[in-house]
Amino acid sequence: MFRFVEYPLSYVYSGLPYTTAIVLYRSLWMAHVLTAFALAVYLPFSKLSHMVMSLILIGAKRPRVRGAP
Repeated sequence: MFRFVEYPLSYVYSGLPYTTAIVLYRSLWMAHVLTAFALAVYLPFSKLSHMVMSLILIGAKRPRVRGAP
């Protein structure tokens, strides 16, 4: 329904032979997986780690009663 990228690309790739389409699919999928893993490895060394760590630390913090001595 809302496939603005895939629909035009389907016309571009519809004329490819089957084996070429399989090789293209697998190579693009591996590029996607390697990019995701590279981002996961880079995350602890970047400033984006603050977003992830803040969620973890807020969830692990013990709740305390406020206003009571």
